Amino acid sequence: MILNLLYSNDTQLIICGDIKINMLKTIKKNLDSLLASYNLTSTVYFPTRIQNNSVTAIDNIFINVSKLDHYIISPLVNGLSDQDAQLITINDINIKFLNNTPHHIRNVDKHGIADFKN
Repeated sequence: MILNLLYSNDTQLIICGDIKINMLKTIKKNLDSLLASYNLTSTVYFPTRIQNNSVTAIDNIFINVSKLDHYIISPLVNGLSDQDAQLITINDINIKFLNNTPHHIRNVDKHGIADFKN
């Protein structure tokens, strides 16, 4: 498992994505147990997708609670998808910046929107 490769006592982990497990339901216990073994916890406790009669929280951000204990999480409705984004603000985090890290910037224009719709 990738977490075995990444985890160490001095590593600050932030994992985010569309995990397809509704964190608003009780069936999430197995995932919670797995994450707790790596000292990770879920931060999103609000719906991230509201459509018709369905309310789910399948997009999440998991953090290492012993390293990142001061954070604020909030929904960010962007209107580009049926799922809302999450915005996490973390205080007191040590980030190592690399000068040669590539950055990808998405251009939002009529051609990009057409590609997204396709």
